[in-house]
Amino acid sequence: MKRREFFTFLSGVAVGWPLAVRAQRGGEIRRIGALMPFDERNAFGQQIMETLLQGLQQNGWAEDRNIRIDVRWIGGDEARRRSYAADLVRASPDVIFACFAAQLAALSRETKQIPLVFVGVTDPVGLGYVASYARPGGNVTGFTFFEQSMVGKWLDILKAVAPSLTRVAVIVNPDTQISYKFYLAQFAIAAGTFKVEPVSMLVHSADEIQSGIAELATRVIAG
Repeated sequence: MKRREFFTFLSGVAVGWPLAVRAQRGGEIRRIGALMPFDERNAFGQQIMETLLQGLQQNGWAEDRNIRIDVRWIGGDEARRRSYAADLVRASPDVIFACFAAQLAALSRETKQIPLVFVGVTDPVGLGYVASYARPGGNVTGFTFFEQSMVGKWLDILKAVAPSLTRVAVIVNPDTQISYKFYLAQFAIAAGTFKVEPVSMLVHSADEIQSGIAELATRVIAG
């Protein structure tokens, strides 16, 4: 998904928020929490929040008029993610926005009552966050732009570019992509279809990425 398409998609998130279906009571300020994986100065993260605010405004919700937003920026720190998730839940806002899977995981461990609205979570049904796409149930709902056929498309494109391809690796950090098992399972299935050997690399740092690629290169040379 291109960045422009992502922001168009994100602006529609506000339409389905629990806030949007509640009657607005005169003079009452609704409170929204937001857990963001980025550093506060991150341009992409700022764009996400700006787009979300625009979507809310289009549905009658504006800061300093009828909503107040408490945004917590994690900056990629796992301890901060857990701490900020707990802080947001203790503040008891009307709804909390979870930007991507790791943030939803942290928040869902803290509350089963406050509505959580996510974006960018792969396989929310398989991960147990919602009962089904049609009827999510519980306190979690949101939007996903991933589905399993995409994994096959990745390999399809690679084979089109390099028809003689026989081995493909997927590099993933399980600490930041909690739904990685979903991808790897689909990757293994698609690899059989395209007759390539699937290689899964779990990494936790830039050094491990380098060593993993070096190991793969050695395997290719060895045949």
